[in-house]
Amino acid sequence: MNNRFASSLVVLGAGMAVVPIAGCTSYAPPKFTVQNVTLETGSAEAMVLAFHVRGENSNDIELKLRDVRYEFESSGREKFEALRSAEATLPAKGANTFTVPVVLRGVPGGAEAPTEVSYKLAGSVEYLLPGSIAELLFDTGLRKPTTGFGESGRLDLSKVGGEGAMMPALPGSSPEAAPASDAQQQ
Repeated sequence: MNNRFASSLVVLGAGMAVVPIAGCTSYAPPKFTVQNVTLETGSAEAMVLAFHVRGENSNDIELKLRDVRYEFESSGREKFEALRSAEATLPAKGANTFTVPVVLRGVPGGAEAPTEVSYKLAGSVEYLLPGSIAELLFDTGLRKPTTGFGESGRLDLSKVGGEGAMMPALPGSSPEAAPASDAQQQ
C-alpha cells in the first residue's frame, strides 16, 4: 500500500473517531413562536410588516442563531420568500426576539380596501451548537441544525401594530404546524 493512501486512511479514521466524541453531549433544539406583527412602512403600492419571533432556549449554554428562511402567503397574493440573518443569540435558559420583515405588494387603497387578510408564515432558523468541532461542521455545511416556526390566521390591517392585529385562523390551523426540526441530538 502506498504511503499517501495509508496516510489518508489514518486521517479519515481519526476524523471519524472524533465526530462521535463531539456528539456525546445532548442539546434540546430551541422553540420559536410568532409574538406579534407591526407595520414598518406603508403606501398605496406596498406595505412592510415586521413579524416578531421569540426564541426560547432550555439549554445550559447559549445558542447563536444564524440564517432564517421564511415564506409568507396571504389571501391569494404572490408568495414572499426571504433569507436573512437572525442577528440574535438565545441566552442559556433564556429567550430573545428577532424580526422577519414581509413585503406586501399591491395593497389596494381607498374605501374598498380590505381591512382583513388571511395569512400563513412558515420558516426555519439555523443555529450553532457550542464547540469548535460543531462550528467546523456548520461552516463546512456538513451539519447545520435547524428548527422551524410558523403561524397562520387573519391579519386586521386596520390594527397592525396594535392589540388584536393577529387573529386566529380556522380551528386547528393556528399556530401553524412549524416545519419539522432537523435538530439531531448532539
